[in-house]
Amino acid sequence: MSKDEKLHPETNSFGKSAVDVNVAQKVLHRDENAIHFKRRKIAREGFKNLHVVLDFDHTLTSSFTVGGERCHECHDIIHNIGVACANAGDDYDDEWTTFREEIDRMWSDAEAGLHSGGLREWWERFNEIMVRHNFSRENLILAVDSANTIMRPGACELLDLLKRNNVRTTIVSAGIHDVIEECFKRRFGVDLHENVRIVANVPVWDKDILQGWKGPLIFSRNKAEVLNALGYCSKDDFMKLPKNIILAGNSVGDVDCLHGITHECNLTFGFLNKEATDDSSALALSKFQENYDLVECGKDADFGYLTQFLSMIENQSEH
Repeated sequence: MSKDEKLHPETNSFGKSAVDVNVAQKVLHRDENAIHFKRRKIAREGFKNLHVVLDFDHTLTSSFTVGGERCHECHDIIHNIGVACANAGDDYDDEWTTFREEIDRMWSDAEAGLHSGGLREWWERFNEIMVRHNFSRENLILAVDSANTIMRPGACELLDLLKRNNVRTTIVSAGIHDVIEECFKRRFGVDLHENVRIVANVPVWDKDILQGWKGPLIFSRNKAEVLNALGYCSKDDFMKLPKNIILAGNSVGDVDCLHGITHECNLTFGFLNKEATDDSSALALSKFQENYDLVECGKDADFGYLTQFLSMIENQSEH
């Protein structure tokens, strides 16, 4: 009897039987035959040939708190610095009220289509405002401590599994590198393993005061370009890079990361952080299903599917 038959006698494959029925029922499949083929290849070639690529905001983190509030993203956390300082008893109200008003105007301009430079200009203006207000490391830590950001259910288990098996992992975010690091450290209590790399906007500090930003700028629509610039698409390194990618994101733009990374096979998982109950959300679901192999809808979507699949590979490697 083959290894495949021992693991999955019902299907003689690394297919649906490896995932709990209750988990599988929540997940929508674009092309079951293609997904079946990808799962088999990824499982057969194991962790040494796997690269996991994850978005941060509303992917690794939840979209909503237990109480139903929308979870803060990286830029929301910084935007709320005035509240954070007030909570800490610091007398920064006037200064950070002005900071918040500038950010509010910038968001209003974006909604009105007044940014001639598009999304890039939005990120550049946000970064410039932080520098001009002498944003400090202390401010950043206060802001993170006052955020309502929590991890998506199953995210800790996923990261633990990747750490345990030394799987190459890249967190690609248009957010702020140091905010992400402090969230893992201070809010989530997660110790990222050495094979994890965070690709995000990196602040440059001098005596703990923000002086500028280390390039390249990364925003929601240029992730592939940035990954390419960082060498993820170098043909010279093709034999060194894992052949297979599992990617999880919460926007169509997150899938574009694949164009910036050399690989052979990819399995993509999209979190649509709402139910498809009206025309607008149904259209969003349609777009997701055009771009992701697997989609899970709803505020309570979790990493159950991916964690169970990777656990199966882990169990396989132990035998």
